[in-house]
Amino acid sequence: MTTSEEGTITYATEADLVQALRANEPQAYAALIEGYADRLYATAYAILNNPADAEEVVQETLITVYRRIGEFRGEAKLSTWLYRIATNKALALLRSRKAARAETSLEELGEQYGGELPLGGTVPSAEEALERAEQWACIREGLEAMSPTLRVVWVLAEVEGLSMREIAEAEGLSLSTVKVRLHRARRFLVDYIARRREAASTEEDDR
Repeated sequence: MTTSEEGTITYATEADLVQALRANEPQAYAALIEGYADRLYATAYAILNNPADAEEVVQETLITVYRRIGEFRGEAKLSTWLYRIATNKALALLRSRKAARAETSLEELGEQYGGELPLGGTVPSAEEALERAEQWACIREGLEAMSPTLRVVWVLAEVEGLSMREIAEAEGLSLSTVKVRLHRARRFLVDYIARRREAASTEEDDR
C-alpha cells in the first residue's frame, strides 16, 4: 500500500484492495473510486448516451460494491466484477427509461479519449485526421443505432480493452456468444459507415 502525490492510497494488487474493502477501510473506497470510476462512467455513458444516467450508474455500482464486497469470491478480477455490475445497472436503467431517454450523442465519450477512435494507431496528416473525425462521427451514430447488447460488448472490447474471455466473465455470457456479438457489432459499424459514405458520395454526385 502506497500513497500517491494527490494523497490517495493505492494498493499493490487487486487482492490487497479487495481485502481492504472487506475490512471496510475508508481509504480503500477512495482508491476504488480513483482507479475505476472514470472507466465505469465511460462504459455506462456509451450504453446510456446520457451523462446524468451514467453518473447514477457509477454511484449505484460503487454502493453495490460497498454492500456486496463480501460476496466477491475472487474467481474473476475485481474489474471484471465491477464491469458486470455497471453494465447490468446501465441496461436495467436503459430499459426503464427507454421512452424518455434524452437524445444525446456519444461525443463526450469521444472527447474523453482525445477525439480518437479506439481502433489503434495515430493519424499523422491533417487529411487523415479529418477522415478519422468523420469516421468517429459515423461510429457515434452507429453505436446509438446499435442494440444495447451489441453495444456493451463493443465498448468493453474496443474502449475498455477487455479480452473476450473477460467480457464473457463480466457479462455472464459464454465465450462463443461474446465472439458472435462482437463480430456482429463490428460488422454493424462497418456496414453503417459504408452506407453513410455511399450516401455522402451520392449527394456529391447529385450536386
